Amino acid sequence: MSIQTQMIQIVPAGTDILCEGYCSAHVFVLLEGRVRVSRRDAQGQTIVLAELGHGEVFGEMGLISQQPSSATVTAIDEVKLRKLDKEQFSYALAHNPSSVEQVLHTLFKRMRQMNDRVMELEQLLAEQDEQVGSARTYQQAKVSRLCLSGCTPQARHALGERDVWHIDTFPFQIGRHSSKKKLSWFASKGNDLDIHDIPPYGLSQLHCRIILKKDKLILSDHSRLGTWLDDHMVEGQITLEAGIHRLSLGSAYGQFSFELQVS
Repeated sequence: MSIQTQMIQIVPAGTDILCEGYCSAHVFVLLEGRVRVSRRDAQGQTIVLAELGHGEVFGEMGLISQQPSSATVTAIDEVKLRKLDKEQFSYALAHNPSSVEQVLHTLFKRMRQMNDRVMELEQLLAEQDEQVGSARTYQQAKVSRLCLSGCTPQARHALGERDVWHIDTFPFQIGRHSSKKKLSWFASKGNDLDIHDIPPYGLSQLHCRIILKKDKLILSDHSRLGTWLDDHMVEGQITLEAGIHRLSLGSAYGQFSFELQVS
């Protein structure tokens, strides 16, 4: 039996493929069917974070580290998976790179997230050590004071579990993930914040943007489903004033609600 044949696995509906708190040394590519990503909260209640479909990848950290899984992944219906450990991934990469293109894309995305966290920490440490005048331009100072954090489990999951996202590039685009988008291993194209939504969709593929225009930060809605800032639905564009705001996507107090700090 070839290594390619051994990598294919059929999983019955209702099976937990990855379990929260347990280690796995495998990465999975979803070939057919759907899986649910969930986590238990402090009260022991199950919170659904996302649903994944054809072509999507999960468990990619199994190729990088032996850290426990941060969520449980369960087959919604019977699913067909490509399952790879480090040895199988290396073999596929050497003999048929196109077969692991989606895995590479996901790994580079995760590496960018980790690099962003390191850069954010370095920036915070540098600001704490700064005692005298800075040579930073106005734009650099402005964007370093725009922070996004999750108010709900789904929002925190969408942020890659980072506590705070310091937004420093504009326009900053938020929208629904689509597995049909063209892959780019090394460059981040499309949405800066790419969110997995669950049908019936509450997010648009291009939902909203934050743009820097002259001396103002502007929130621009591009969805059919609505963007709310605090308790008000954004109609076209709105200037972001200094303060702490609630940014909600799809509904005023829905599962994708974020805290947006402008200072």
